[in-house]
Amino acid sequence: MDRAYKGEQIAAMRADFESVQGAVLADFKGLSVRDITEIRRAFRQQGVSVRVVKNTLARIATQGTKLAVIGSDFVGTTAIAYSKEDPVAPARVAEECAKTKDKFIVKGGYVDGTRLDRKGVEQLAKLPSREELRAKLLGTLVAPATQLVRLFNAVPQQVVFLLDAQRRKLNGEE
Repeated sequence: MDRAYKGEQIAAMRADFESVQGAVLADFKGLSVRDITEIRRAFRQQGVSVRVVKNTLARIATQGTKLAVIGSDFVGTTAIAYSKEDPVAPARVAEECAKTKDKFIVKGGYVDGTRLDRKGVEQLAKLPSREELRAKLLGTLVAPATQLVRLFNAVPQQVVFLLDAQRRKLNGEE
């Protein structure tokens, strides 16, 4: 590789790494081409980019970015999966791939300025998605209002039931 090409690669990686929300580093040594293709497809379906990197270039590319905290983790055969929108998506997909492919080994990861070890990535993958969290929050916010409406509705409803019972009693329907 000549110096100009390496410079282009570093610049391209740095541009990608500057806006990363979450990332996972994995070792893919020993996987077949078919397995790697399946893994790439799984990541892509979740909007996660995957890149096999040359460790030295990746270390240089992370300098001066938020990913600098994982620069020392670029050792051995390394692939980086990263997302610019959902910080949990790379961890979730990586954990699923690690369960189905024995030779796909998660090394560590990154989220919100923090380096994660193997266990940290596993815990991150167990977190609910952003949509699930929003739905739970909305349910929590709406619950008191819903209960108040039910409370206000209960009194007139009881009066209607009482009047209906009285009407039946007077008409001899009971």
